[in-house]
Amino acid sequence: PSSRAPSPCHCLTGLDGTDLVVSGHRDGVVRFWDKRASDSDPVSDIGGASAPPILGLARSSRGKNVVVALKRDASVHVYDDRTRGRLALLAHPEKFHVHPAAQTARPALAPDGRHVAVPSATGDALLFDTATTLCSAVLSTTTHHDDPAQRGKKGAAPPLTALDFAPSPGRCLLATVDKLGTLAFWE
Repeated sequence: PSSRAPSPCHCLTGLDGTDLVVSGHRDGVVRFWDKRASDSDPVSDIGGASAPPILGLARSSRGKNVVVALKRDASVHVYDDRTRGRLALLAHPEKFHVHPAAQTARPALAPDGRHVAVPSATGDALLFDTATTLCSAVLSTTTHHDDPAQRGKKGAAPPLTALDFAPSPGRCLLATVDKLGTLAFWE
């Protein structure tokens, strides 16, 4: 079956072990769709009219039941995919800014389902703990920059374009890449 969303969709993700697909939209709504449904309506919507657009989604694996939505206003919303309720609101107003030209920016959810990483326009990756809602680390890519003269300068690092966690037994590995293609690994 096919469905039409009432607002342009910026991102999609499937939920492991289910027939649900989650979509993030320009109207700021996260929509859950059941691919088995014969009608074209979403199963449920989270968010309201005039909310900042959803730029990216991440989902948990291994039964953690978490969906993360990154919004244009640099807020990160953590939802339970079973109840559709918000578990946490994460924000760091001093350090975290979405690149003004970005139409999409995907957050990453650690395999433990507790930690969320988000890319910033400043070239930093922010790591949040969903249980405390606090930013637990700011990972600065300026320390990985190829030009020693640029290290540590405010705004010297290009914006991050992607990041993701790699499932590793016994440890948490995050990879980031910036607009210039510089890849960095964090443990």
